[in-house]
Amino acid sequence: MIAVVKIAGQQFKVEKDQTLYVPHLPGNAGDAVALDVLLMDARIPDADGINAIARIRKEYQELRIIVLTMYDDPQLINRMMEMGANAYLTKTSDPEEICEAIMTCVKEDFYFNDLVNQAVLLKLQRKRKIRQAYPQTVRFTEKEMRILQLIADDKT
Repeated sequence: MIAVVKIAGQQFKVEKDQTLYVPHLPGNAGDAVALDVLLMDARIPDADGINAIARIRKEYQELRIIVLTMYDDPQLINRMMEMGANAYLTKTSDPEEICEAIMTCVKEDFYFNDLVNQAVLLKLQRKRKIRQAYPQTVRFTEKEMRILQLIADDKT
């Protein structure tokens, strides 16, 4: 056994090649602690989770950030992942999955579960629908071009 991780009141033995420390972090978003993995909520005291991830990512590029929250909104998931989260889990996730996410992030950088996959797929589908609404280049008539030029020249 390398380490024992306690999640949701349950202890899990981590039997991997690498020691993993997951400390409990009391306090606020500005508190500084040296660690390899950060479990954080999307809503934290004194900060917005999305902006907190962006600030943390600027300072600590190698830190693995796992969002563990009660929110399963696809837009929030995408924003958190875009800002630099390595994984996104809900607090209803099984402790085994949380442990798996931690180990996967340490070894492989990212952990993608069904929740993240669905959010990313939904975003891609929305983008495709937007592109399909304008599949070809817009062509202006000569008169429309003159009107646009007058508007651009502030002659309205």
